[in-house]
Amino acid sequence: MMNPTRHSAFIIPHSSFPVLPSLHLISLPTPFPVGPVNVYVADDGPLTLIDTGPKDEAARAALEAGLAALGHRVEDIRRVILTHRHVDHIGLAAEIVARSGATAFTHPHTAPWLSGYVEELARNRPFYLQFWRENGVPQEIVDQITAASARTGQWIGALDPAAVQLLDEGDRLELAGREWQVYHTPGHAGGLICLWDAASRTLLSNDHLLRDISSNPVIEHPNLPGAPRPRRLPEYLIHMQRMAALEPALAP
Repeated sequence: MMNPTRHSAFIIPHSSFPVLPSLHLISLPTPFPVGPVNVYVADDGPLTLIDTGPKDEAARAALEAGLAALGHRVEDIRRVILTHRHVDHIGLAAEIVARSGATAFTHPHTAPWLSGYVEELARNRPFYLQFWRENGVPQEIVDQITAASARTGQWIGALDPAAVQLLDEGDRLELAGREWQVYHTPGHAGGLICLWDAASRTLLSNDHLLRDISSNPVIEHPNLPGAPRPRRLPEYLIHMQRMAALEPALAP
């Protein structure tokens, strides 16, 4: 299986290449140590962007250059599919929707983060503070984590909820002249989705599957007050097995 994702020497940052006919990968730089992030453009049918990169000048410039190389502009985009809530994947969504009038599609767990990322961070902070305290994390480390988390808000804009439609397990999308099935694969994030084209055995796996490192299941707050904490590592392993059972030939 080939997976030319970030953390891989296979991709030159800021570059683009065709994955399938009418489906193109664009590699965007990020200001984070993890390096570049891949987004995808489907241009057979309504021009669709899958993930956006962070709200960062270098990422924005690389996205515009990648689109221009394909004969498109941000203003031509009609759909934006957002695979999970991390800012390197959704940060430019609000700007892109404002410039293009596109509709954004994402999982219900991700939607609140699009319209109020900073507010969601604040709402969930008590859970994390209690978790770190119960598990003996030194206060110095807690302070560093809290400060780093607060800074992430600068890399995302707030998206109008009216521009968002929801995607969930079993939904189907027409992209690049093909029918793709949505798989909800929590682990790295509670709302993470993968897209599967059975005809070409292509899996758009985003951060659920990375080439050179293990994707990291992330500790997350309960979705409802009083609910148990999600067990993201067991979930991640279960959904890795589900995706492996599809026997993908390509996971770009």
